[in-house]
Formats: sequence, structure tokens, C-alpha cells
Amino acid sequence: YFQKRGNSQTQSVLANYSSTIDANGLPPDPGELGKKTLSGIDCDQDGVRDEVQRYIFFTYPNSKKIRSVMTQKAKALEADITAGDEASGRQVHDASDCQRAIFMTSAADVEGGRKAFDASREMKAIVANTPARVNKYFHSYSNTHSAIIESTPFAETPTKCIFDPSTLAN
Repeated sequence: YFQKRGNSQTQSVLANYSSTIDANGLPPDPGELGKKTLSGIDCDQDGVRDEVQRYIFFTYPNSKKIRSVMTQKAKALEADITAGDEASGRQVHDASDCQRAIFMTSAADVEGGRKAFDASREMKAIVANTPARVNKYFHSYSNTHSAIIESTPFAETPTKCIFDPSTLAN
């Protein structure tokens, strides 16, 4: 992942990082090394920083469906931090719609809506976990998200998922 970016700072960070995948298929927690650059460490190149991937797995161990939507949200937020363009803003919007589809049973499901909101807020805190990432997130948000003020009808929210929610039992 870093090699594609050609950043010498990230190359030196990776030189001190072991990328052994564990029995759960997870990369190791990079600890403070993962906070040294804006894009962090993604040793398995799945589009999600390693510590975020581990957070999702251990926070939602019993639901593949929720792990899938939280992974989509993490990818979108990370793209928003690193790219900060209109496309990444659209990804964040679509991930939010997908979250509604997964957490809510209907457009009137207030409890499900609260769970989706709380999960989104927690994911933002996990992804934007350094001052540089927070600054990039807010800069991107102020530049791109104001252009995306639309509401997807609830029945259409599953179409915003980058996976097929109907294929996952829980």
C-alpha cells in the first residue's frame, strides 16, 4: 500500500513493521508506527488501515454484515482523509446510506438510526486518530460534503453498499 504512494517516510516506517497475519486473518496492530503518516499502515492492502481493520473485527465479532458496512465506512473515511475530493465525499455519503440499510429495519426505526449514527461517530474517531488526520478530515469535509445534501429513500439504501447485504445472514 505504501509502496504505491512512493513516500520515503512511509518506507522507513515499514522497515520497522512486521506484517504477519494472525489466525483471524488480521494484520498486527501497528501501534504508534501507524500514526506516523497520514495514510498509516495497510500491510494486507485491503484499503483499510491495520489498526482500523482490527477495531472493526474486535468490536463487531458476531456480525459479518456489520463488519462489512463498517469496513465500507472506514475505506470511505480514509479516502476522504487522503484524497479529500468529491469522489471520496460521495463514498462517505454512500457508506452512510449503507449503514442505515444495515442498522435500521425501516425509515421509522429510531433505535436503528441511533445505532447507525453512533457507529459512524465511533468510526470517525478511530479513523481520524491523529491531529493531522483530523485536520485533513475537516478540510475535506468543508470542501466537498456541503455539495452532497441529498437523502436516499430508505428502500434504496442497500444499493449504496459495496457488498450485497442480502447474502449475509447477520
